Amino acid sequence: MNAADSGQGVQYGTATMSSGLGHEGDPLNSTFTDDPELTLDWSYRALHNSIVIAKEIINATYAASANHTYFSSCSNGGRQGLLEAQMFPDDFDGIMVGSPPWWTTRESAWLLRTRTYNLPDNGTNHIPPSNFSMIHEEVMNQCDTQTDSLQDGIIMKPWNCQVDFDKLLCDQRPAESNSSCLSSDQVDTLSKIYRDYFQTYDNDAEGATFIYPSLEYGSEGPDWDSVYGPTSGQTLADNISTNHFVADTVTRDAVKNLEDWGRPYRMDADNFDLSEFRKRGGKLIHFHGWADQMIPPRASILFYNNVQSTLRGKGIEVDDFYRLFMVPGMHHCAGPTENPWYFAGGNQACFVGGPNCANSVPGFVDSDHDLFLALVKWREEGTRPDQIIASSFQNTDNYTINRQRPVCAYPKTAEHTGDDPDLATSWLCEEHSPIRVPSHTPKVP
Repeated sequence: MNAADSGQGVQYGTATMSSGLGHEGDPLNSTFTDDPELTLDWSYRALHNSIVIAKEIINATYAASANHTYFSSCSNGGRQGLLEAQMFPDDFDGIMVGSPPWWTTRESAWLLRTRTYNLPDNGTNHIPPSNFSMIHEEVMNQCDTQTDSLQDGIIMKPWNCQVDFDKLLCDQRPAESNSSCLSSDQVDTLSKIYRDYFQTYDNDAEGATFIYPSLEYGSEGPDWDSVYGPTSGQTLADNISTNHFVADTVTRDAVKNLEDWGRPYRMDADNFDLSEFRKRGGKLIHFHGWADQMIPPRASILFYNNVQSTLRGKGIEVDDFYRLFMVPGMHHCAGPTENPWYFAGGNQACFVGGPNCANSVPGFVDSDHDLFLALVKWREEGTRPDQIIASSFQNTDNYTINRQRPVCAYPKTAEHTGDDPDLATSWLCEEHSPIRVPSHTPKVP
């Protein structure tokens, strides 16, 4: 967990540590990747060494070793948590990761490629940030009730929604100004953003190669600025890609070269054989928001599928030690305020808790509402979490509940029973049809 989350962590009564990964300054600065030793520190070495030292400090301070050790973080911290399970299965008894860019090299290639769709800034294809909110409003108009018949500002099943982008065309909105409609070239740009990234190679008998999944419906709005707006290029993965690609050129060789460059540093957490972590009793909880505007949610489903297919041949039931929670309406790790997404996941407590961060889930300090406590209960008592109740708050002064809703362990999703939709008891976890994600053959490290 990061330094801010450490303050929240000690409120559980635990000894807590955080690592700066050997770096100071802007967390989005990737110039360290020019130095092999600093790159190793950032990728996994600094965290692992910090864990070893932290355990020594605990032993010396309390004259006893820790009963159990747990990890919690989101985004790049989630990638590091997965690497811990893969490379150092003895470090932690339980690991909680959120929105991990586990395939960092492909994530970097996708970010650079998808950013070029909205370039140049003066092109007829360019969608200005002032139109992002309008696009989100139209997507919500079409998708909010399309998959669950409930108008609540949340797309519960974005993979099942079909959006007609032509309804955004200016000739379909004759009374609208250009800031409230799109040209045909701009609609084409929007359509590309929602397509999975495939790379077509010359003389390739197998056809186009899958690179990375796209964003989902519901991720639009002002938060798109980080990828498609004037601040684009300010994500760490995007900076990595521009440091190691020829500027704005994404080709087969560029993607391959980026993966080859990142392999010695373990940039990608792509060893899907978690049998050693599972063998020693490790438990893994993984969450991702369906409205994530930075890391495509189906990348997490792809990781889950790869672990499942890798361990199936060993007779290992993945759900016995690994649970994935896909959170409807949640952005990258946290937010927006009005949607029920808060369950004390990595990086969440300080999002809602002001300067002091929240303590667990205020008013509901239990394993039904707090995903970290659910992880602890699973590891120490053997109770597997099949759902977690997510909350939103009317305010963070007294943490008055606004809405609560269960988030179901994949592949189930929450279905409305017809009662008050703001109550968790009005939803049941039910099976749904498989979510399409292009296949990826696991690599052997």
